[in-house]
Amino acid sequence: MDSSAEFDVLVIGGGIAGAAIARDAALRGLKTGLLEKNTFGSGASSKSSRLIHGGIRYLEIAWERLKRGSPRESWKNLRFVFAALRESRILRKIAPDLVMPHPILIPIYASDRRSRWMIYLGALLYSKLTFFAGSFRWPCLYFSAGAVLKELPELNKDGLVGAVKIWDNISDDQKLVQATIESSRANGARCFEHAEVQSYRYDFEKNAFELKIGGNSVLKKVWTKKLINAGGAWVDEIRERGKEREKDFILPLAGAHLNVNRFLPCSVLLQARDGRFFFVISDRNISRVGTTERVVKNPDKVDATADEIDYLLGSVSRYFPTVKLSKKDILSTDARVRPLAVPGFSQDPSQVSREHQIRVGPTGVIHVIGVKLTDHRRAAQEVLDRLVPSLLSTCPNAHRKTSTHRLPL
Repeated sequence: MDSSAEFDVLVIGGGIAGAAIARDAALRGLKTGLLEKNTFGSGASSKSSRLIHGGIRYLEIAWERLKRGSPRESWKNLRFVFAALRESRILRKIAPDLVMPHPILIPIYASDRRSRWMIYLGALLYSKLTFFAGSFRWPCLYFSAGAVLKELPELNKDGLVGAVKIWDNISDDQKLVQATIESSRANGARCFEHAEVQSYRYDFEKNAFELKIGGNSVLKKVWTKKLINAGGAWVDEIRERGKEREKDFILPLAGAHLNVNRFLPCSVLLQARDGRFFFVISDRNISRVGTTERVVKNPDKVDATADEIDYLLGSVSRYFPTVKLSKKDILSTDARVRPLAVPGFSQDPSQVSREHQIRVGPTGVIHVIGVKLTDHRRAAQEVLDRLVPSLLSTCPNAHRKTSTHRLPL
């Protein structure tokens, strides 16, 4: 095989974002390449909470923004939830074996700062949005502690006044990445593991990017008309190798998870003492507990810390005192870095937008930031919708419109 190659579109980063972009590009008839410095999905894409969901907590943020007199910010959060719910439906349609409906119980306590009626209304609104997104299932409302405890007898009953059950979706994140990579390859994309980008530059004479590749890849040099940086937590590091890093694009937030033997009959969304939400995702024989949030500097060296383990175990014990989880019950831990876009107004993690962003560098490199497992397909479509018109002069047969929303993986 040649040690060099030429592409119409080259994607850096073999997580769910890069895989989705490569798939969309290949399906549009573009000569596509994908480079991953380790193995596909080895970063955050294989260490998620594994939920494909709309993010019901963003409805509360929308309400808070509205009360503060910021209807634009309120609408932005409401639109974010709707878009995520629509993507959930699309992913369930194109990958029914990998994305499956999953119920989540949200207990309500008298001490909660939200009234039970606000939570009931929020669940009804969430389900109403699923209807407009093309998929609908009524939430289940529990109006007494007794009704909740019949469903979840392990739950702390002190102050319990009710609950709601909503429906989201669950996926095997690693298998979803692999299926997307396989679809990319089946449609002509060349995807390489252990192909780390050492440097890139734009050659104005050739009107193309030149990349030098390290690692164990058979490729050593690559030319491409369009370059997309979907490196996730490594976006800024990649920008530095192209000598275009003036200020950081991402705020790298690490989140830890614990895996224990399944101890609950269903999944739950709870609130820790510090106000952060956390999940216990019960799937098959495992309960997955997470997540935490802290800023990190090196995304290559991220593990669950002792403090994070204690925080998650303590949060679980608060709601399930009879379960008595301890460190000896932990089967494994993992941590990932969520590459959220740096906010212009605050470094407070709670204020950072969870919506992905697309930014263009000084030489035309497209940087894709903050892509979630749920919205990877939509982010890829947005990138290609912006990119394809500029390629039509040299790739006249390229398709302007995506087909990823209807073709199964």
